[in-house]
Parts: sequence; C-alpha cells; structure tokens
Amino acid sequence: MLSRYSALSVTMYAMLFGAILLFPIALVEGLPQSLARIDWKLAALILFLGIIGGALGYLFWTFALARLTPAQVAVYVNVNPMVAIAVTDYRCSMNGLDGKSKLTRTYFLWRLLCV
Repeated sequence: MLSRYSALSVTMYAMLFGAILLFPIALVEGLPQSLARIDWKLAALILFLGIIGGALGYLFWTFALARLTPAQVAVYVNVNPMVAIAVTDYRCSMNGLDGKSKLTRTYFLWRLLCV
C-alpha cells in the first residue's frame, strides 16, 4: 500500500476510518454530555494529543515504513517511552500544565515504570 500511496494519504485515511468507527461508541459512552463540559484548556490538550500524539506520530511511523523494513521501524518503538518521559520532565520543570503541579513521589514512580 505504501508503494502506491504517500504516507500522508495512508495516515489520513487510517485516522478518518478510525474516527468513523469509534464515533458510535463515543456517542453511547456520553460524548455529547462530555463536550458540553470542555473548556478551552481541555480542548487544547485534546487537540494536542490528537494531532501531535496521534496523527503526527502515526504519520512518522508510516513515513518510516515506506523507507525501511518493518523490523527496522519496530526497533524505534522503544524510543517512544523515552520521548514521553523527556516531554513530561520538560513540562514538570515548567511547573506543570496548570501552574500548580509539583513533582511528587508518585510521578517519579510512574516515570520509573515507564523506563
């Protein structure tokens, strides 16, 4: 498939079909009520996770699969937790998203678990 279509096209269709398939489940789980309670900060976080964490990550994965073997690309899956830890450390060093978060013992335990 990657030999005929670009990584961007494959990513777009994968995200689109995934959203279409998950939408009915989201409606059953209370999506309309949840959307009514979302403020701008939460909306920004959801968009960040969807665009940066989902679409962009999947785009890079598909881009790599078009150029390398699946075995070579699979090696880089182990880098994902390290990047997540680095981003979390950076955010916590900036006092967290809400400006009140502190580095706690629980945070460090979860960080060790990720490694």
